[in-house]
Amino acid sequence: PPLPPQMKVPPKKAAHLLDIPTGNNAWSTVLQQAEIRRRKRRQT
Repeated sequence: PPLPPQMKVPPKKAAHLLDIPTGNNAWSTVLQQAEIRRRKRRQT
């Protein structure tokens, strides 16, 4: 069967989108904090 769309995405992006815990947990948390800041900016 064809691969799901996520598998076509580069590994780092796929891991971030699927929220898979990787060895780069520190960087993933930084990305999450950045997203939260963006959402707060939009709300205010």
